Amino acid sequence: MKALSSPENVAHAAEIPLVRFTGNAATSVSHLDADAVPAGSDEAMVLSGRYEDEFIKDAGRWWLKKRKIIGYYARSGGKYVLGRGE
Repeated sequence: MKALSSPENVAHAAEIPLVRFTGNAATSVSHLDADAVPAGSDEAMVLSGRYEDEFIKDAGRWWLKKRKIIGYYARSGGKYVLGRGE
């Protein structure tokens, strides 16, 4: 499957994360679904996976330290038609 260098239409949804705090550090896991259409293409792409994040608290603020994206699957979503596809 071709990588998306410049998607035209993207829909992305992430579930509410499960967060675990340990002092000034935290980890979280959240699942994601994304649909995209590469620029100049009429083929939709579908991705499902999860984010695994690490955070650190510094001077009273939380910062994203590391993000790992794990894909469960990526596949063609078929021909993309703008609107309802009628």
